[in-house]
Amino acid sequence: MNLKITERIVLLGPCPPPDDGTSVPFKLLVEYLEKNAKAEIEVVNVAARHNAGKRSSFIRDIVFLLRISAVTIGELSKGGTLFIYGSRRFISAVGALYSLVYSGVFKGKTVIYIAGGYFDEYLRVKNRLMRKAIIACLKRAAAVGVQTKAVFGNLREMLQNSVYVPNWIDVSALPVNMEPQGNNDLSELSSKDKRTVRLLFIGEVIPEKGIIDLLSAYNEAREILKGDNVALTLDIFGPTKDESEAIVLRKIVEASDVIYHGQVRHELLMRLLQRFDALVLPTRFPTEGYPGVILEAMAMRMPVIATRQRGILELIEDGFNGLLCGAGNVEELKQAILKLAMDMELVRKMGKRAREKAEKFDINIVLGQLCKSFGLEC
Repeated sequence: MNLKITERIVLLGPCPPPDDGTSVPFKLLVEYLEKNAKAEIEVVNVAARHNAGKRSSFIRDIVFLLRISAVTIGELSKGGTLFIYGSRRFISAVGALYSLVYSGVFKGKTVIYIAGGYFDEYLRVKNRLMRKAIIACLKRAAAVGVQTKAVFGNLREMLQNSVYVPNWIDVSALPVNMEPQGNNDLSELSSKDKRTVRLLFIGEVIPEKGIIDLLSAYNEAREILKGDNVALTLDIFGPTKDESEAIVLRKIVEASDVIYHGQVRHELLMRLLQRFDALVLPTRFPTEGYPGVILEAMAMRMPVIATRQRGILELIEDGFNGLLCGAGNVEELKQAILKLAMDMELVRKMGKRAREKAEKFDINIVLGQLCKSFGLEC
């Protein structure tokens, strides 16, 4: 699967702000290509509608699409490779069409990267005509990168130009949490001593991400740990949504030793992560790919408690480099929290193994392979 090397790469994707699961990897991609690709890089930001802080609407989305289309066409008229990065919805609605138009009208080359871990299922539930149209457009691309092995396995028969390219992080830029907090042996604590175990949640603060499940499990675990002189704290980072904000914030206020920080810039958040012992991400979304926040926590030698969702199962080996529980299963989540809180030596061992796993997703390894698969000279 070789592309003719071009002198220009037009990158279409979401630039921060906001810092989220697609914009942060896209920013790293842009920086990597600007540094390593033997090409002129032009970026078309498709996150402009989010920057405005307004709710999406049909008319606003049409105006947004027309605006980025005008900018993209202007860039593509100069030639080069079109590199489209986005979520399953963006690729289906915009990326596939651009691939068809650029290859048909401009006779140019297109490469596509689909973030997340659900594109195969997303296609499956589309009506037959729509599914065939999307696939036909994507086949015009020189390469279509997908984030998980599960998606790649289900797509490769219908989309022979698909390649497996996992999510990426900049391991070298992340501080390493060398030691978990507190003593690892409860027998060393006197009756007056208390060890604090600090938990962390990062993501959209909505029920679908498991925040209500986490608060329930946290409250129950906290009461149990009081008898063992272990204090449990929870810090929450991420944006809320209007439709669930009131109930989520009420649950946070009702809990003890829980701090809600809101959305914090990615660079600052990465510096703060080393203060914590474990990341908890009990997401209910079946669409999870390889969440960047999980990879970043693992790179900092921080074990992760997460749910058995498709992409996450490819990252976390239960009991080895993290702990898994059923989505929506508060009892399993509570037991996982207790298991880590009562055994800091286990936290240390899992953290070391997590780091070893995360190193495989370093930007220099993954994006080097991406360039090779996409035919880009880097």
